Amino acid sequence: MNSTNFDTNLEHTMDLFQNYPYMQDVITEHKLENDLHRIKWHFFEEEYVKGQFEKILETFELLTSSNIPNIISGRSSAVQDYVTIGNQLHVFSREQARHELNLSNEEVARLFSKVELGGARYCTKDDPQQL
Repeated sequence: MNSTNFDTNLEHTMDLFQNYPYMQDVITEHKLENDLHRIKWHFFEEEYVKGQFEKILETFELLTSSNIPNIISGRSSAVQDYVTIGNQLHVFSREQARHELNLSNEEVARLFSKVELGGARYCTKDDPQQL
């Protein structure tokens, strides 16, 4: 994996979230500020992130094409991107992105129903999944 392990004890770990006010609020709401130093942080190298972003842009181009075979291919690529990239993201990053896209957990589960067994990855307190 192309990640850099950031093992040093971060004195100001909340500074990592200065550009992500929603996650700052979530962390504060759940009183996690004093536990962030216990998390093992992984930071990906810039070239790796650029490569992953380029894959997402290629998928987007396929999905927005007027060519039906491209759209079908794009759907398959979207599922693959969701699995490979999504599994590498920290839960804080996924939650921040979901918030910025204004998507509920249920909407994410519906969008990727081929991946999530009944949306089990995005269970909610009001609508728990039975497996």
